[in-house]
Amino acid sequence: MDSIFTITAAGDDVQHMRTWGWYPTYEEAEKHVLFGDDLLLEGGTFKYLLIEEVPVGCPTLCETAKWFQAHCVTWYEDGKPCRDYRVVPCDPPSWAKNTCAFSMG
Repeated sequence: MDSIFTITAAGDDVQHMRTWGWYPTYEEAEKHVLFGDDLLLEGGTFKYLLIEEVPVGCPTLCETAKWFQAHCVTWYEDGKPCRDYRVVPCDPPSWAKNTCAFSMG
């Protein structure tokens, strides 16, 4: 294994981030980001998800980064709100441009 693919959730700025874990392939990480449960978003606390390719080694920077944005969809069933998220690729938020290796802390 030459790289891992980390998944990080982010809010409106760099101070509100959490790295959830990693996958051995980009395809597995992307599948979890696009079709996983909303645990990654903590019920709307985070609105961005980031997959970074991080090569083996220490210290290291990411090789590639792919940003996604979650759009909340709310509806009501039996008078109770239900929520789901549509996750789509996006450009990095303004505070994240020209920065990488968020998953490394």
